[in-house]
Amino acid sequence: MTEFHRERKYLENYPHAGTIAPPVQTIPRQFQEDCMDRRTFIKATGTAVVLAPVLIRETLAAREPSLVAVAEGTDYAATTRKAINGVGGMKRFVKAGDVVVVKPNMGWDRSSEFGANTHPQVVRAVVEECLAAGAKLA
Repeated sequence: MTEFHRERKYLENYPHAGTIAPPVQTIPRQFQEDCMDRRTFIKATGTAVVLAPVLIRETLAAREPSLVAVAEGTDYAATTRKAINGVGGMKRFVKAGDVVVVKPNMGWDRSSEFGANTHPQVVRAVVEECLAAGAKLA
């Protein structure tokens, strides 16, 4: 029985339910078939609290270590390519036939020289690297 049907059945049997000031009473046990009782809730919550650190640790341990590349220069496209190559190249992330979405940061009414938006040369370099790695045009 879905929550909707249970509530509808309850309202049919107790017409005062849903009024502005209904009498104080609990929902009869017959309408609480799928409800979780307090004891079950506490057990489930306790289990989750105990297991969460273990699951998080196991999940993080299975991942590869983080990799960061730093590239400096005044030519935006060349610097972007150096950074991409520093983390193993675009082919490490993009496989032949993948569809890739490049979402530049463009939320501000400022030029890219202020650092509020991604420079167009950076976007172009990323797109060119994705295409060179085998991404297909959608």
